[in-house]
Amino acid sequence: MPIELVSPQATQAAAEDLERFGFTEARHGLVAFDASGEPQVMIPGHSFGREEIVGAIEKVLGER
Repeated sequence: MPIELVSPQATQAAAEDLERFGFTEARHGLVAFDASGEPQVMIPGHSFGREEIVGAIEKVLGER
């Protein structure tokens, strides 16, 4: 499963995606996609830590 890190410059250019994922206020966040490319977990801003990141990974891997 590839992991993609998006630069701040690319994030600024992705206003449509920010809106799609509900990141209009925070302007950033965590999105975890399943194998088909569908977003399964969307957490805006800094509202997540290790537990939420592990949970997102487990969800898209089908372990939750």
